[in-house]
Amino acid sequence: MAPKGEFALHGKHTPRGGARSWRRPDAGMNIVKDITGTLSGSQEFREPFALTNSDFEIMVLLLTDVPAIHLSLQAPSGQILTPENASAHGVHYCGTGGTLGYRFRLPLERLPAGGAGTWKAILSLDEAEAGGEEVDYTLSVVAWSNLRLRASIAQERVEGESHFTLRALLDENSAPIGHRAGVHAELTRPDGTNGILVFHRSAPGLFETSLTTSVPGDYRFDIVASGIASSGFAFTRQELLTGIVRRSRQIAYRRGPASDVIKSPANDDTTPPRSLFWVCGGAVAAGAAAQS
Repeated sequence: MAPKGEFALHGKHTPRGGARSWRRPDAGMNIVKDITGTLSGSQEFREPFALTNSDFEIMVLLLTDVPAIHLSLQAPSGQILTPENASAHGVHYCGTGGTLGYRFRLPLERLPAGGAGTWKAILSLDEAEAGGEEVDYTLSVVAWSNLRLRASIAQERVEGESHFTLRALLDENSAPIGHRAGVHAELTRPDGTNGILVFHRSAPGLFETSLTTSVPGDYRFDIVASGIASSGFAFTRQELLTGIVRRSRQIAYRRGPASDVIKSPANDDTTPPRSLFWVCGGAVAAGAAAQS
């Protein structure tokens, strides 16, 4: 579990819609939702996310290039949580520069059903602070939970024709989730085109799919699981996996227990994305190292 009274998360945010990657600090942390987007003008954006009774600690994190987006939350009961009233509902808010977030434990005694159900993250742009420009953002919702997705990728070879096998394990309170859930992968190919890979259930709580390709480059797989928890509430889980195909022999690092990303030394970007380690507790707000 994350330290009491602090936010602690490793991640990467690349401006203008670049790829993100997550490293989970402990096995109990799950990505509920992770999206990027752009706001302009007086636009307001509402993104739903689902929480269940198996989730016990939640963090909603917003990263922006320009500190011009305001973040509030709408609970399933319709109540709006803002930086000003969050503490009255047992929710901790913290913000510094382009990094904003809410953190709370479930159940929330002051909300119906303890806060389980469909929430909405409300993003609104301050046009004056944005200076008339579009503002990119990454919105992530993570949960420390007993409902877990564990995804993995296996690759027979990294040169020539390569075969990827993707597996996803879903369980709740250590019991496999089967007919109540489905899994798919949103594929991004090296040329930027997209596709969908549907997983089939091969055993209780185990979902699998595969891809064979000879086109060199990086393949990104956004794994998305969705279904109904044992309590009857909807859930979503996400993980990001990356596979690599090379023309010539290269060393590829296979996914380890602390990372969801396969990397090759030949794939290092000339301009690294901004890396974030954000710790926010009480009056302490530390935003993180950036390279641009």
